[in-house]
Amino acid sequence: MSIGCHRHASAGINTKNIHENGFTLVELMVVVAIIAILAAIGLPKMTSFIRTAETSEAVEQCGRVVKAIGGYQDSHPRLTAAAIVTKINEKKTLSLTAALATTLTSLIPQLTLAEDAQFTYEIAAAIGTWEGANDTLAICVKAWKGEETDQFVLYSSRAADTAEWEGNVYRAIYIDPTATAVAGGCCAADGTVIAACNGGA
Repeated sequence: MSIGCHRHASAGINTKNIHENGFTLVELMVVVAIIAILAAIGLPKMTSFIRTAETSEAVEQCGRVVKAIGGYQDSHPRLTAAAIVTKINEKKTLSLTAALATTLTSLIPQLTLAEDAQFTYEIAAAIGTWEGANDTLAICVKAWKGEETDQFVLYSSRAADTAEWEGNVYRAIYIDPTATAVAGGCCAADGTVIAACNGGA
């Protein structure tokens, strides 16, 4: 009877010792290495995802700018396309920054920015010279955040057919500063307008 008790006690002690054992140094190093590899792979993608999400404001506002200019042209049938181009290029900036005095809102008052807008917009216009569109405006909107003037989003009034563009939008250089700006639609690589737009309708 006492022998059985002794064996039971010994078994309990052995079990306790097994449960108290921790990870070895090699196991910890393997776990740390795996975490480091996952971080190295995931962080750049996370940064890219964040930068892409930031462009949603710019893309939406650029689309509004192009539509507002189209509406302005439609509501002023007596103004020639050349006259509208001149007006737009004289007042080409849309920003909440007080230092930028000339704004497109003086031409199109209903075109305003939200109070928490982060981007500055520069609009360039020309008369479209693609076939059958000589009286149509070619618009390129360039948007940048803060002082990052070399990292921007481009929006063309005419969709581009290049792989780097997403229809009317180019944002690769904003997402990845090491990328090279690519012309498309009505936009040159620097955000100026190309009258002879390429791409879709």
